[in-house]
Amino acid sequence: MNDEELEIKILNIDINDFKEKLLSLEGIKFKKEVKQEIYTYDCYDPIIMYELMLKDYEVLLSTFKI
Repeated sequence: MNDEELEIKILNIDINDFKEKLLSLEGIKFKKEVKQEIYTYDCYDPIIMYELMLKDYEVLLSTFKI
């Protein structure tokens, strides 16, 4: 895996049509499908943002017994 990732957020699309368009581009291959949980915050206070991230981490730990 590369050290850098490009993340694009696209909402309200036909997923099958989107996959076909991606695969039609040169140099793009399908690797695998991964379902992810995405947490999005609109917050301009770094203290509040840090506290929210800690709560998510605690939920992750309790869910997967890490």
